[in-house]
Formats: sequence, structure tokens, C-alpha cells
Amino acid sequence: MKTLIITPQYLPQVGGIPSFVSNMIQNWPQPDNTFVIYTPPAKNSIEYDKTSNIKIYRGEIKGMLGMLKIYRLSRKENIDMIHLHSPHILTRLTQYIFTKYVNKKYKLFFHSIDFNYFKQDQKKRKRIARLIINADKVIVNSNYLKDKFSEIFGEIAKDIVVIYPCPSNHFFEKIPNEELTTLKKKLALDGKKVILTVARLDEGKGFPRLIDTLPNVLKIIPNLVWLIVGDGKKKLEFINLISKNGMQNIIRYIGNVDHLELKKYYQLADVFVLFLHPDEKAEEDWATVFLEASASGLPIITGTVGGIEEQVHDLKTGLIIDVDNREQAGQAIIELLSNPDKAKDMGEYGRAWVKQEFNWIMENNKLI
Repeated sequence: MKTLIITPQYLPQVGGIPSFVSNMIQNWPQPDNTFVIYTPPAKNSIEYDKTSNIKIYRGEIKGMLGMLKIYRLSRKENIDMIHLHSPHILTRLTQYIFTKYVNKKYKLFFHSIDFNYFKQDQKKRKRIARLIINADKVIVNSNYLKDKFSEIFGEIAKDIVVIYPCPSNHFFEKIPNEELTTLKKKLALDGKKVILTVARLDEGKGFPRLIDTLPNVLKIIPNLVWLIVGDGKKKLEFINLISKNGMQNIIRYIGNVDHLELKKYYQLADVFVLFLHPDEKAEEDWATVFLEASASGLPIITGTVGGIEEQVHDLKTGLIIDVDNREQAGQAIIELLSNPDKAKDMGEYGRAWVKQEFNWIMENNKLI
């Protein structure tokens, strides 16, 4: 079988969707299945595509021209099945062309960005409903999102499949001590207690809340450093907030990091902290970074939102808190940084749990 994957993001871009697609392909249980990618151009994508063992076509998905390219590509490559990620990218016209003229079996993959897009827009929901009815399978990334779909779409959502975005296998691998020592010196982390956040600088990620919390933590743990990996549209606002609160000296802002390099930063840290919270603009149902952190042996501190309890076991792999309660939030960070044995036990439990329960081959078998 030959499968065309249409996705709005792919490697070398960093993020949940590129990671999901890449891991799904690498761990597909049927060796005779061939994959072809169609995705928009991205920074450094020309160099990446030259070395990829997957055939990648780049072009816009939106608009009639994009749909014409997909139509031609599906015939050129003799495609049997289409995997469409983030279906909200189709307009009314391109959706019509896709279903009438591309005329292939297709599976729909919904991520949290899709739910945020149509949850309050009835016209967009009607378009999505038409796609769902004609799909071979509909896939979401958490039971939380499955329940939300059922609330909105009723009977047509009854056969939705949950595929958990699992961490890449390399997050379980230990980095040699000399490499970590070199990176620690480069970032001036010797003698520091390190909390790590890996996330887009965007709505719902809780960066302002964590900034408000840290002054109380610094009173007890003055050698604290906050290591931040990620980028996003709120970057400038975030940097200004750091300056306003005089926290430049405790921040190590890294920006985006190659997926294969990311494990080094997890293994530099003592605790993973991401203050997710409910947000009307960006409801979070899944964050694979929690599983990556657990695979790396890190305990987690986060807020209650979406499907987080499917990824973080409160009091076992980490602490789920009320991020709007500054005192509780600060105490959680102090507790884990002041009790390394407790933090280590949580990290080891999380590592074993994720290794057993979140396996890409097992998840992929749900699609066969």
C-alpha cells in the first residue's frame, strides 16, 4: 500500500505534529507500506529533504493550486490511502475538490489545533462533519479530545480512534556524562537547581504565571535557573516580561532545538515545569513533552487542563497543581527541588510507566 500524508507541518520543523508524523512512519508495523509526504516549505527544508529516506513534496495546501498539486501527486504516485492531518486547513472549496476529485480513501488526524479552530464556529463544524462521515477512520490524540468530539458531533463521532503521540525512542537513551558536563558549563549551570520548560511561546502555556511564581521560589532556592526551549508568537512579549521582572540572570533561553538534541536539555534539568491552564484561544488536550520528560527521568509539575491526566500521574510521575494559586505552585517547585530523592523516584516511575504504556508500534496497530 502507498500512503500520502498531507500535513501542515513536518520535519525539520519542531513541534507536536512533525514529531507525530515522523514517529508514526518510523514505527509502522507493515514494512510493505510506502509513505509519501506533502507539506508546505519550511526553514532548512531543502537541505533536510535531500537526506530524507521518505519522498517529500513541498507546496501550499490551502487554495485551489494546492489541491491541484495534491490531485496530480496522488495519481503520479499511485496513492492508495491519504492521511490528512489538521483538516481545518481545507477551505469549503478545497474540501469539495478533495472529496469529489482526489477521490481516495482517507483517514483524518485531529490535533488540538483543530478543536480550537472549530469548537465555537458552527459553519466550520458542518464542513468537518462532512469530512468525518466519509472518512475511512478518524483519529484523535487523547480520550479527552475524543469525548469533546462526541459532545459536538454526536453519533458520527462514535468510531473515533485514539492514537497517543508517544515519545521518540531516543529520549530513553542516556547522554554520556562528558557531553552533559560540556553543555552544563556552556550554560553556566554548575551548582544550580534547574527547572526546564519545553513549549511554544503561546497562549495557554502559563509563562506569565510561572514568572509570577518564581520570586517566592528564589527566596528558598536562590541558585535556581530556568531553562527554556521553544519559540512562538509570544516570544517578544515573554522576553519583555522577563526584563520587567528582573529575571534575566536566572533565565537560559535556548530557542528551538533539533529533536535529536532535545534529550540533552531534559537530562540537564532537575524538574520539568509547564504551567498549562485552560484558555479560550488555545485549549490544550495533549502535550507530548510530558512523555518526553518522563522518558528522560524527569518529574513534572503542571496545571489541570485537557487530557493532561492521561500523561501525568499526580503524585506518581509529578504534581498536578492549580497554577493560579501562586503559593501552591511555588511550593510544588520548592518541594521537588529540595527533595532530590522524591524527585528521582517520580522520574524513575514515570520512565518505566511511559516505556510500558506509550509505544508507537502498539498505537499504530490501531490503524491496521
